Amino acid sequence: MLAGIGEIHAQTVSYNGSAQFSTGSYYFENSTNSFFLSNGLSMQSSRFTTSINVPYVVQSTPWISYTYVGGIPTGGTQNGEVYQSGRQDRQGSGRRQNAIPLADTTSYSKSGFSDPTISASFTILSNRYHRLIVSLNGNLKVPFANPSNGFGTGAWDTGVGVSVSKGIFQNMMVFANSMYWSLGDMDELELKDAVSYAVGLGFFINRGTVMFNSSLNGMTQVAEEFDAPISLNLGTGLNMYERINLNANVSTGLSEASPDFSFGLGWSIRL
Repeated sequence: MLAGIGEIHAQTVSYNGSAQFSTGSYYFENSTNSFFLSNGLSMQSSRFTTSINVPYVVQSTPWISYTYVGGIPTGGTQNGEVYQSGRQDRQGSGRRQNAIPLADTTSYSKSGFSDPTISASFTILSNRYHRLIVSLNGNLKVPFANPSNGFGTGAWDTGVGVSVSKGIFQNMMVFANSMYWSLGDMDELELKDAVSYAVGLGFFINRGTVMFNSSLNGMTQVAEEFDAPISLNLGTGLNMYERINLNANVSTGLSEASPDFSFGLGWSIRL
């Protein structure tokens, strides 16, 4: 969302990081509190950008598995219980009537590294006169984390998509992105291929160094056992000295597959 702030510099290396806290009950009787810290490096040369990010997770239960697009309520080490509950619902009314009662008896680590992600982006169109940027994007999630720790699915995920941002009026922009994901399955829970998406509006002040934005983020249904995740997000970004980008955001989940509340901070420092 900070793509519209500042100028694009050729052949640059940046340190990127983010920290996010989220909480929610999802489909379960008890809530899960999660703290997600990501650190990485990106390199940009002309129209091409590559990056790698390594996340670290502190979580109160092993029931939420992390992907590049966020947490998924797979049940973690008890994904078989989620599968069985979903199958019973489909055989009955087709709608979930009660929360899934997962007992917190699983032996798991409450903190550890999750799966790293390698990303690449190529700008296919950058028109300053029309204030239009179009990019092709790709992602690869490496199954580094053991699912028994509750931080990953134990499978490779790949994604490819496109993002568009367009300036409107003097100090506003609209943006949208979409990505097709091939998600690897867990031991007892099949994850369907899905499409993630985001649409939003940004507003600039102070000669473009400060931005406020709102967006609707979501994903098509990942598994038959739970609904499609979708959330409403509000954020702000600040560009300092053309080298440092800072941002903050809050979001609320609009479906039971999303956390009830999230708050995050992010930063990018051009080295």
